[in-house]
Order: sequence, then structure tokens, then C-alpha cells
Amino acid sequence: MTSLTKGLLGLLCACLVVLGIYFKGYHDSDQKHLKEDAETALVYRQKQEEERELSQKALADISLQWQAYLADQSKLAQGTIDRLRNDGVSLRVKLADATVRSVTSAGRPVPDGYADLSEETSRFLVEQAQRCDAQVTGLQGVIKELQGSKQMIINFKEYRDKKREQAKAEAEQAALARIRERAKQVKWPGDPE
Repeated sequence: MTSLTKGLLGLLCACLVVLGIYFKGYHDSDQKHLKEDAETALVYRQKQEEERELSQKALADISLQWQAYLADQSKLAQGTIDRLRNDGVSLRVKLADATVRSVTSAGRPVPDGYADLSEETSRFLVEQAQRCDAQVTGLQGVIKELQGSKQMIINFKEYRDKKREQAKAEAEQAALARIRERAKQVKWPGDPE
């Protein structure tokens, strides 16, 4: 073999060693990042499960409050009606002229055009108003709970993306450092021994 062939073979071997080191470092870095991603995903799943349990507990509490309200709905409505009557407030409805004449015994119109509601109608209207208030309050609680869960997912995704970018930059730096170190150790043709 001539010295040129030996030199080219040495250079080829050195390039193969450098490429092998580079790919080994890249593979190791890739495996490290895959492991970190798996660990991050596991932590995320655990936090997600904890958040789901807390959400379910909060939603169950809202449901229990709703069930308790439904059980006491008539009592609450009656208490509200009694309180209004004790304060001298009556529930009244504005009537049309034909209805006013049929309501009064003498066929004369009521001076202000209003008639008192019956006790059953008053109770029904108060129950429905209180039921609507309770439903709105319960739904607001559910919305707040679900929005909190959504925010946690968004924050985790941002954290994961930043972590991936940082790990990629670190892997590239480590691979370059290994290549430089190996390149220093390789004997190049023409180097003094």
C-alpha cells in the first residue's frame, strides 16, 4: 500500500469513528429525552387524575346541594311567601280590563288594575324563581370548576414544550462536546507521534 492509500484509509477510519460517536451520542440523547418525556407524561397523568378527583368531588358537592335544595324547595318557597306577607308585601299581577271586571264582584274595575295572586300561584312562582336561582348558582360552580381544569392542561403543555426545547439544546451541546473530545484522541495522518 502506498502512503496515500494509508492516509486515506486512516482518514476514512477517523471519519467513521467520529460518525459512530456522533450517532451513538445522538441515540443516547434521544433515549434520554424519550425517557424524560415519558416521566413528564406520567407526572402529567398523575396531576390530571388528582385534578379530576378534585373536580369530581366539587361536582358531587354541587349535586348534593342541588338535591338538598330540591328536598326543601316547598319549605323555602313557603318561608319566602310568609316573610313577604309579614312585611306587608303581596304578589300581584296586572290585569286586562275584561279580566278586571270579571274579578270584582260588582263588575267595577279595580282602581290600580292589579289583583292579588292566589297562595298556590304565589308559591309556584316563588318556587320556580328560587329553582332558577339555584340552577344558575350550581351551573356557575360547575363552569368555574371545569375552567380550572382546562387551565391546568394549558399550563402543562407550555411547560412540556419548554422542557423539550431545553433538552434538545442540551443534547446538541453534549454531542458536539463528545465529537470534539474524540477528535482530539484520534491520530491524524501526518501528526507527530
